[in-house]
Amino acid sequence: KKEKIGILEARKLASQYYLPHLLQNFHEKYPDIAFNIQMEDSPKVIEMVATRAVEIGFSGTRVENHKCISQEFAGDCMAVITPNTEKFRAYAGRHLPKELLLSETFISREKSSGTYQAGREILERMGVDITQLRTAIEVRSSESVKQMVGEGLGIGLISLSAARDYVQFEKVLAFPFEEESADRHPRYSVQTKIRNRP
Repeated sequence: KKEKIGILEARKLASQYYLPHLLQNFHEKYPDIAFNIQMEDSPKVIEMVATRAVEIGFSGTRVENHKCISQEFAGDCMAVITPNTEKFRAYAGRHLPKELLLSETFISREKSSGTYQAGREILERMGVDITQLRTAIEVRSSESVKQMVGEGLGIGLISLSAARDYVQFEKVLAFPFEEESADRHPRYSVQTKIRNRP
């Protein structure tokens, strides 16, 4: 039987934390379909779906493109991660005060990422302009944020799913936001291109 090839374009976080489970279930039902997984930032994912360079895309931001449709399939809480030092352990079980966020060196995701956009919205609700943070480094993955925070270079803002392994091994501490509601979670939408009808 001829093998069918499916193309899947995935956001970094989606490919690391959501896709393995989704693909396992899909593969059990459709074992003849294989996937080629590529990783790009959210705008690039949407662009590639819109131009039909790929079949399906997962993104951290909602789609604003008439050539695509989107469906929310997962949500996640955001958290500030810090070095696991005595200074930050003193805040265990509490929320980090706004004044502390403004005084610490900040390790940021790139501005086009869904993680950055979700963090910006949360901070705005706290009365904090993300541009007020003392951003020292801008990186293209949550993995890089974790590594730098773990090395003591500053604090960061990523999803709890992305931080879970470093928190488990006590490399960083994670502080969720106070009264975080569903609309503050990053949305990992599925983009499927609109096909021409016959």
